[in-house]
Parts: sequence; C-alpha cells; structure tokens
Amino acid sequence: MGTQTTQKHTKRLSTSASLFAAAALISFTSLFASHSAFAKTGTPAADQKPEQIVIPALLDTTLDSKKQSSGGQVEAKTVADLKLSDGTDIPKGTTVIGHITDAKAKGKGDAVSTLTIQFDKLTLKDGKTVNIEGHLRAVGPNPHAGDQGDGVDYGTSMNKPIYHGQSSGGSETMPLLNNDSNGVEGIKNLGLDENGMLRTGDKAVKLGHNTQMLIAAKVVGQ
Repeated sequence: MGTQTTQKHTKRLSTSASLFAAAALISFTSLFASHSAFAKTGTPAADQKPEQIVIPALLDTTLDSKKQSSGGQVEAKTVADLKLSDGTDIPKGTTVIGHITDAKAKGKGDAVSTLTIQFDKLTLKDGKTVNIEGHLRAVGPNPHAGDQGDGVDYGTSMNKPIYHGQSSGGSETMPLLNNDSNGVEGIKNLGLDENGMLRTGDKAVKLGHNTQMLIAAKVVGQ
C-alpha cells in the first residue's frame, strides 16, 4: 500500500514539473509572439545603414568553454515570428547560426573563463539565408528546466536548474527574458559584457540546451 502511494506521489510530482516547464516555455515565447516589430530597433535610412534587429531565441546546442574552441558552430532557434523592414518574414523556429570566436577555460594563473559567440546568419525554412552580424545581449536559464528528460546540468558556473514557480532553494520563480532584458538573468556567477563576452570566475563557462537568449544583430545582406 505504501509503495503504491509513493509511486502515485512521484508520478504527480513528475507531471507537475512537466506542466511547470511547459508553462515557462509558453510564457517566454508569448513575450515576443505579438511583437513582430520587436525585431526592428532601426530601419535602413537613405544611406543604407544596416538594419538593427533583436532576435529572441533558445540555444539549440550545449556550450562549454573547456570543451569547445574558436570556430565551433553554434545554433539557436527563434521563438517568435519577426519581420524585417524589407518585408522578409522570419518565422518562429528559424535557425540562427553562429560560431565561437573565443573560448577559454580558467587555468592556473587565470582570473576568469570566457566564451564569446558571433552570430552570422538566419537560415529560413525555404533554404534562403539572411546574413547578420550579431552578439549576445542577454541570457537566461533554460525554461524547460525540471521537465523530465530535458533538464540541464549547468555545472559549477551556473545555479541549479530553476523550476517555474519553484527552485531547489525555495520559492524563486523562473526568470524569463523580455524585450527590456540585458546581461545575465537567473544564472549565478556569470557575467555578460556589452560586446557579448560571457565570463565567470569558475572553471568554465557553460550554457545548456534551451538557454534563453536575446541576440542583438545588424542585417548585412541576403
């Protein structure tokens, strides 16, 4: 009897964690779903200056400055439908491709570990590409944290996974990025400078799959 009760309780906790994780992802996505114009922080003028855009996305790879090196590919997926000033539609789920320009793990005599990413293009589902020059403007925890099979171990440079509405340390809520976000939100011991360099005093900079990101970029061609 006791075993059956424990199993039912465990199942309820697992279901609740999955629902919380799903709610967190929906909330993060909905912050941008009705803001197609959010992509446009500037439009081309008569002198054809590059259009400035901000791209909300989720990291589609895992990154570790101890294991990766300059040149390594980075991929993310957009979480909202965006539209460029020339009418080009960037649908939700578009792949954002970039590469690592700096990856350093803290060694003897080093003060910090660092990781820098440059974003290079948007790959549309019809095969077309939009070339960009972009860097990280903000990062936040994986909104799937706590979802069975999709949790993230952030390592010593990050806080433990935060559940939507509940964390391992109390009643802390899941930080979700929005169009006002800058820097690092909800990840301990991690900093982000204005040029997109991540740094920590721990052994490595780590970003897990589905880490929230805002990418500041300019459009440089199609």
